[in-house]
Amino acid sequence: MKTIPLLPPFKQIQRFERRIGKIKNRFFSMNKWLAFSIIFFGLFGVYLAINQIPMYRFAYQLNAIEKRIPFLPWSFTIYFSIFLQIAIVIHRSSQKLFRELIGILIPLVILYFILFLSLPLRYPAENYPSDNSFICSLRKIDVGNCYPSLHVALTIIFSFAYGYIQKQRKLRILMWMWSLLIILSVLTTKQHYLLDVVASIVLTIVWWIRWGIPKTVDRYYQYLEARYSS
Repeated sequence: MKTIPLLPPFKQIQRFERRIGKIKNRFFSMNKWLAFSIIFFGLFGVYLAINQIPMYRFAYQLNAIEKRIPFLPWSFTIYFSIFLQIAIVIHRSSQKLFRELIGILIPLVILYFILFLSLPLRYPAENYPSDNSFICSLRKIDVGNCYPSLHVALTIIFSFAYGYIQKQRKLRILMWMWSLLIILSVLTTKQHYLLDVVASIVLTIVWWIRWGIPKTVDRYYQYLEARYSS
């Protein structure tokens, strides 16, 4: 029986990185809509699983500002328009930009998942009853995952990305106005606290500044290749 010689640590790392690079290239060589669908439904499944984990989820008392924000069931239309916003950006993005955007999004979403588990906060939606069957079903499924707001994070990230690919200033402004409406809708649908929104805005902007489009995933892989090939 032949024994496989142990490789030096840096050789093992180099081989591992090459395998990851091949998987990455094969994955992103497929249609971007197919790739995005796989990623989206995979992460969405994790999101739902975290929601259904039996744990104590605390709710804090609404402040004066939050009490004045009305419950507007019709604003769920704006709330869910984020998926149209995402589709527009994916459609307009090149394959390279798509890869960079996914490389920025996935670690951010994973960070949010960790925060959901670390801070199991829920919104007291029972204070705002609704007879709408869709809203009732949504509240049964989306019972927690409040802090910080992933909805806010996604609309900000995709608005930043749209600004990167859209040269017309008016269209960039319209996209940010749309994003602002989506952010407001998470409050008027009573899905999030004001603190969730503020924390998500700050965290997402910092994340974009640090890991945004100019600092791409491809450059990271180029760095690894240069490091382990020398």
